[in-house]
Amino acid sequence: MPPRFDLRRCAILAVVLVWLATPLTVRAATPAPSAPTGCPADVVTLETLTLDTILDTPEPSRADCFGGQELTFTAAGYAITNTWPGISLPPVLLHDWMLRADRHEDELIVSVPDTVALPDPSGTPWANRDTVGTSATWWLVTGHFDDAAAGDCRPDPDDVVDGIPVEMTPAEVRTFCRNRLVVDRLVWLPSVDPAGSPLAVKATPVAEGPPIEQGPSIEQAPRRSDADVGSAPILAIAVVVGLSILVFVIAAFASTRTRHSR
Repeated sequence: MPPRFDLRRCAILAVVLVWLATPLTVRAATPAPSAPTGCPADVVTLETLTLDTILDTPEPSRADCFGGQELTFTAAGYAITNTWPGISLPPVLLHDWMLRADRHEDELIVSVPDTVALPDPSGTPWANRDTVGTSATWWLVTGHFDDAAAGDCRPDPDDVVDGIPVEMTPAEVRTFCRNRLVVDRLVWLPSVDPAGSPLAVKATPVAEGPPIEQGPSIEQAPRRSDADVGSAPILAIAVVVGLSILVFVIAAFASTRTRHSR
């Protein structure tokens, strides 16, 4: 006697198959997050990164573009005395330096914590001065954006500029601090000709402590095209429809076999 097919079981099987395929549809229909506006092109890698690249990246997007990964580049710079009205900064962000690039007219203000080792001023261009570095002093700079201390930045409602209170929201203050470059290491490059390009200079900083775990480099961040995002849900829906048709055919065949067996 041929086996009897239960139509109810086929219906249950159809529900199970559709349920299993539903996460595929949801995942495929969800577009990949877009890169922040103004991020460097995919061809930029950590090996070719320059201060120009950072300055060309809009300031509000720097933390999102570069993340917390370690960045190394050459720049001329020196320590400055600076204040940020309306913001209460944690110790790691208190001390500022001014860095400039080869071709860029803009300058980048960065944070250099007290823990960063600096050369003995004896015999340097800034010997017997109240600051460190000069506008013609070149450095190999290693640092990162999106420092964990950004979460400790707070608005300072007591700050007043020209008699007007400086009002900033917690979100604005945190965004400001996330997009600050925090320096991890500075290596003085005394052999660099101020009139020439420092980008060809290679220097290896002395290792200090265990290596910092790096996030994915810029070239490792895959980007899906609009065509990929658009075709994915179509494919998933086609799979679900195909499974539904297959189950319907099986159910119809089972129903016919059941009637014939009677």
